[in-house]
Amino acid sequence: MNSLLFNFIKITVFLCLLCSLNSCTVLQWRENDKEIAERFNDYQIQTSIDYFEIDSLNLKIRTQHITNSQSELNIVFFHGSPSSLSTWNGYLKDSLLISKANLHAVDRPGYGYSNFGKELPEITPQAEAMSRLIDHYKLKNVISIGASYGGPLAARVAVINKNVKGVIMV
Repeated sequence: MNSLLFNFIKITVFLCLLCSLNSCTVLQWRENDKEIAERFNDYQIQTSIDYFEIDSLNLKIRTQHITNSQSELNIVFFHGSPSSLSTWNGYLKDSLLISKANLHAVDRPGYGYSNFGKELPEITPQAEAMSRLIDHYKLKNVISIGASYGGPLAARVAVINKNVKGVIMV
């Protein structure tokens, strides 16, 4: 009986370790531009992907846009760490959201396809870069949404940029 319990504990510990190590690779899931375009094409959703460059930081930030010309509301999504803009696929494909707002997902610096592996570890430089991105795309009436580490980033962007009218932290 003791041996059975010991084997059960070993298997449980092994499975927990396996799951925890696996989560690091899953959370870094990222799709390239072609994969994103194909995925959204399958759902018959027009999307565009482009890169905003900040020369002073040697930074190239990838953004995905789904625009509804009828709407003046812009929702900008910031993912957590580690992750990518692909985290927001479910929201970016939501027909109700698409009908009510322009949707913009961002690969934060160092993640996805925005200078992968070269993170900006502090919130303030990231928020300043995201504020410049909002200004570059001339986004007004912005609601910034952030999950995990993207939450404080969404809040900080709201402090810096007057076009951010609301914040949702997940």
